[in-house]
Amino acid sequence: MTGKEQLQKEYMLMQRKLKDADSKKLKLCDIIKNLDTSYQRSKGSVMRYNQLKNIIKATIDDKNILFLQECVKRESHEGSQRSSSITGGLLQRCAEFAGKSSEIADKNVQINAITFIPTEVKKLDKTMLKNGIEDTRNILSNYQKAFRNMKHIIERLKKDYEASKQYPPNTRYNELKRMIKDTVAASEKQWV
Repeated sequence: MTGKEQLQKEYMLMQRKLKDADSKKLKLCDIIKNLDTSYQRSKGSVMRYNQLKNIIKATIDDKNILFLQECVKRESHEGSQRSSSITGGLLQRCAEFAGKSSEIADKNVQINAITFIPTEVKKLDKTMLKNGIEDTRNILSNYQKAFRNMKHIIERLKKDYEASKQYPPNTRYNELKRMIKDTVAASEKQWV
């Protein structure tokens, strides 16, 4: 396989990862949109207190938490490798090398699995491919930061919701409203 073919396949791999990240972003945006829409619909309702509790419960359910963990698992895995390499030692260096070797092997397997390269990608020269790969890496890095922040935002909502159970209903009602507003506002900042 020539260098250009390798770059074309890596470019295609990065585009697949970007498409996957885009779909995860859309799902996260839907979670927050549902939170906000449900909150707006509940205004003026006599039974709003229970509705607010149910709205938050739907947002912090296990399915959404697991999805958020899936979104950030790659980043945390890489971060743990980086932090563990600081400890040094021969065994640590060997483990680090083995980890990087397996990452490279996984990447090569993924690249070799790509069998179809569209004509528009074949027409790109090496510098355009390299620039496209680097740009996509930067976008994916920004997505990972946003996914990590979204995970913290939803985890904070869950923690605040659990803590609000100690308040009397009148106080808790105001806390529930504040939590939803804060979560929606913080989430909107992630995708600007």
